[in-house]
Amino acid sequence: MDNSHAAHRVTVDNPGTDTAHPQTEHQEVAMPLVHHVIGTLVALTAPPRARDERGLSQSTENAILLAGAAAVALVIITVITAYVTDRLPG
Repeated sequence: MDNSHAAHRVTVDNPGTDTAHPQTEHQEVAMPLVHHVIGTLVALTAPPRARDERGLSQSTENAILLAGAAAVALVIITVITAYVTDRLPG
């Protein structure tokens, strides 16, 4: 098969036959347009997804746990400092 067709034509083989069907620039431009139209229709007709708010609650949970850990660390440091200060001679 000769592949020396003009740059604006693509040859598509038809399986089971000896003939080739030329595909024109119009078909090459039309197919992406058809794909975009079908994609848009699917997106517009699909039911909306349920809102997922796990990210916000997980961030809030992490902030609360971090604040709790900082508070516990502060209490431990205060208790140790008070104990050491009381035990120092002088």
